[in-house]
Amino acid sequence: MPPPAPPPVSNTDLSGAFADAFTDNQGQATPAPAGGGGAAQTHTSRQMAELGFARVCAATDLKPNRPGGYDGFVVRNAGARGLLGAVNLGSTSAESGWAGLDLAIFRIKGEYFAVQNTCPHAAAPLASGDIEDFPEHELKGCVSCPAHSYIFNLESGACLTNPETPAARVYEVRLAEEAPGVHAVFVSREQRWAAGAAPSPERLEKAAVNSIQLKLVGIGLDRKYGPEDEDGERDL
Repeated sequence: MPPPAPPPVSNTDLSGAFADAFTDNQGQATPAPAGGGGAAQTHTSRQMAELGFARVCAATDLKPNRPGGYDGFVVRNAGARGLLGAVNLGSTSAESGWAGLDLAIFRIKGEYFAVQNTCPHAAAPLASGDIEDFPEHELKGCVSCPAHSYIFNLESGACLTNPETPAARVYEVRLAEEAPGVHAVFVSREQRWAAGAAPSPERLEKAAVNSIQLKLVGIGLDRKYGPEDEDGERDL
């Protein structure tokens, strides 16, 4: 028999962009998305355990950051709770003082992503940033760090703002059906990319990176202060 799944994770200490949205869920289960990325391939809990995946939360635990299918959740102490394999901290990580044991789980228009919650650049929580997809640049999901608006590709972990910044650790995500219509989110225990095997940092044109960054900054301002008026101003 596979080991029992860990209990749902509480996130009452979360602050930032998802502070109001991330609450312990007591509502109805959300059906698995039809089509899309790997997470849309529904498996059983037994299959996930055999494949080396760990249950991190229920699909309904991901709460809206904003309308339109942009949701998130933070898994606290994922490493210490044994949900992940050994975390290999390089010199940069150790010097920065972050352990990367928390995971940020994002759902962007039906696509699921798991990334270390601590920004490799400034150690700020990525779950407090904003998320968006940019199909015009073939990017299914990006997150902006709330400290300096550095942008990270949620598929590869690469930093788009500065390719010299260490990539964030990303993990594969899949869904498992625990009961009819009730799904859980499972994350691979090992990083999606082995050391040295991650895709090369995206070399987007500077103008493209700037437009992505401005879009995410604008999303954050809209969320915090409301949309601009007809004169392009906000009530700050």
